[in-house]
Amino acid sequence: MLKQIINCLQLCFPDSDIAKQFQCGRTKCSYLITYGIAPYYHDILLKHLQNPGTKYLILFDESLNKALQEEQMNILVRFWDCNINRVQTRYYGSQFLGHTRASDMMTNFKSAINDLRYSDLQIFMDEPASN
Repeated sequence: MLKQIINCLQLCFPDSDIAKQFQCGRTKCSYLITYGIAPYYHDILLKHLQNPGTKYLILFDESLNKALQEEQMNILVRFWDCNINRVQTRYYGSQFLGHTRASDMMTNFKSAINDLRYSDLQIFMDEPASN
């Protein structure tokens, strides 16, 4: 993956000496994605969802994060993208649950979708096909 990122930069900026000399280890790559690229795309998604008339579903799934040995709830949104005339399903965020009592899940779920307007809300757990 790291090699692919470096190759991509070199293809995007073929005349750049900086791109030719760029090196990236696992931790730097993770940092760049987590604190650089991800917030940018999250803001774009949030602005799109906040457009008047945009309808969306909120999907969530909770499972064990094997690396952290902690329960994790992933939040996805599914919406009609008018720009490409297609349904999109996009990652919105994650919450680490600790305990998985229903009240803890609800508190974390509300926290995760705090920035979304949800007067007319549809929520699915484990994808609509499994309900």
